[in-house]
Amino acid sequence: DHFSGLVVGNASILAVCEPSFGSDCARKLKSGKVKEPVEQLKLFTQDRISQLHDIEYHLDCGYIVMHDRNYLSSAVYQGMHLGIDKVLSSQQLLYPNPDICFLFLPTADFLWDRIQARATSDLDMSKKYLSRVVDSYNAVASKIELEGYLKVLKEDMLCRSAEHVADYI
Repeated sequence: DHFSGLVVGNASILAVCEPSFGSDCARKLKSGKVKEPVEQLKLFTQDRISQLHDIEYHLDCGYIVMHDRNYLSSAVYQGMHLGIDKVLSSQQLLYPNPDICFLFLPTADFLWDRIQARATSDLDMSKKYLSRVVDSYNAVASKIELEGYLKVLKEDMLCRSAEHVADYI
């Protein structure tokens, strides 16, 4: 569920993904039986809590921890159904804020084109749903942007070189 031992320059890096590979959360989500937002939020919360000790340990050892998602993801997806403020307030109590968070905000059309370009896709998404997701991401970004750790990257940044994005950040 994570890859430790990565080294870039002098920095040791722990890369963590969500949901954890082979976790109860991953198995239940993959089964397709967990459809209720409350149950999804519960699974992701349990998964994050199980990773938290390992993340804190590596931070204490001086690692940089990279996480592909965090509680902001739940604020976006489960927040569409349960309310963004409700999800943010419950999740922020459980986890430390990241030092920096990169939030990519493409348009629904951009996402739709990327999904359609895949050879196969197990995603059952409509443009209407993707529009709701984009709206939810924008709503979350507007709520936390003032906290200082969020870097919002718009769609045009997704088409730029890594060097250009790094210069912007």
